[in-house]
Amino acid sequence: FVFSFQVIQHLPSWDYISLSFKEISRVLKKKGYFLTINYRLGGRLKEKYMPIKEDDKTLHRWAFDFKDYEELAKENHLEVIKIGTILNLKPKGIGKFPFLKKFYQFADYQMFKLGYKSGLYLVGLFRKI
Repeated sequence: FVFSFQVIQHLPSWDYISLSFKEISRVLKKKGYFLTINYRLGGRLKEKYMPIKEDDKTLHRWAFDFKDYEELAKENHLEVIKIGTILNLKPKGIGKFPFLKKFYQFADYQMFKLGYKSGLYLVGLFRKI
């Protein structure tokens, strides 16, 4: 099992993103699972690539759409199990009300399970074939 949470979206070029999927596929055993969560195009980011300059450094930010995940999977011998979105809600003050955290987690899971397509983050679950 490989899990990637908001990592691939910060790679410097699309070539590196393709290489990361290739390497993940290489290390996965047959029928192994890969779960990744990254920015969704149209969610938090309105463009495919939006670099941000901070203190003379560039923070790369890529946004993915459903087709990107499908193409990357096909190129790297991965079967798409499910692609969906989540909001990944973390409202201010949640620390004062820890019982609400479970509610937000449940809401995100239901969004993904039901195929909601307008969340901020794109979730992809893949299996190596």
